[in-house]
Amino acid sequence: MQNLWDKKASNYQRFDGKISAIQQQIYGKALAWGIDFNGKEILDIGCGTGVWSIFLSKTAKHITGIDSSEKMIEILNEDAKRFGVTNLTSEVCSWREFKPLKHFDIAICTMSPAVASDEDFLKFQNCAKQKLYLGWDKPRSSDLLEPFFEKFGRVLSQKNVVDRLEAWLNEQGIDYKSEILNETRIARRSVQEAAENICWHLEINGAKNYDEKTVLAMLKERFEGEFIDEKIDSQMKLFVF
Repeated sequence: MQNLWDKKASNYQRFDGKISAIQQQIYGKALAWGIDFNGKEILDIGCGTGVWSIFLSKTAKHITGIDSSEKMIEILNEDAKRFGVTNLTSEVCSWREFKPLKHFDIAICTMSPAVASDEDFLKFQNCAKQKLYLGWDKPRSSDLLEPFFEKFGRVLSQKNVVDRLEAWLNEQGIDYKSEILNETRIARRSVQEAAENICWHLEINGAKNYDEKTVLAMLKERFEGEFIDEKIDSQMKLFVF
């Protein structure tokens, strides 16, 4: 899986000085629910290219970002340097490999497969005073990807992590706040970029018997022109505990 995320890194969202509308909504909700990021020691699990890490570094005491993808961490370090961030450290490792050397004020995990099992939840709970988790409430819908999933198949991951986390929190008697958030966005890509994106999603969803040549041929049958607009509908669930 690490190699798959390395493949995705070059096309992944990068911090450009601000966060997106849905990320602003998440941040505002966290503040409303009592998370104060000012002057705090923060752990960003599955930090990817560091959008949240770099954004939060403006007010945090220190940020630690971890991710299993070396390419993602390379981009995080590059962008942190570009924005003059000096209070951020990063580490290439999985959540299960990570050995916290301190107890954090806040730990966040947003749209990452890093925290997925009861063992992961317990480690997440114990590593920081406050936790913020954002995950898929249901598989995201894409008008571009669906025909390819229909043709090549799709193996959805085991029972939704959001459901399992909520059940675990209830079993442990841990108080939490949660809310469902929705986002619709349009992603514009070249035909080649769209083909690479489709192949990545097919691979990560366990599809079989496809290749980029076939995917490109299908795309060219369905679309004319240099660019393809993909409509993506996402339903996520935010937890603070």
